[in-house]
Amino acid sequence: MSVRVNHKYISSFLNKLQAKVKTTINQVKYSSATTLSTQERISFQANETFTIHKSIHNYFKRDMGKVETISKSFKNLDTKIGDEIGK
Repeated sequence: MSVRVNHKYISSFLNKLQAKVKTTINQVKYSSATTLSTQERISFQANETFTIHKSIHNYFKRDMGKVETISKSFKNLDTKIGDEIGK
């Protein structure tokens, strides 16, 4: 069964998600969060990644196929955030 995708809808969501990721990275890099210990940084990263994946799930909860497709697009997201935090 094929799923009709509203590309503007998904594009809008992904743009908002990308903005959230950039905000998260900037909060860690340029705020008092930069004084966090390694464990605190890992915890912060895990919480943000969970929040992002939860928002993906909630946004597309009526169609789990969409959730899986969009989640695959962000499979390296936590690594990217971790790399930025580690700089």
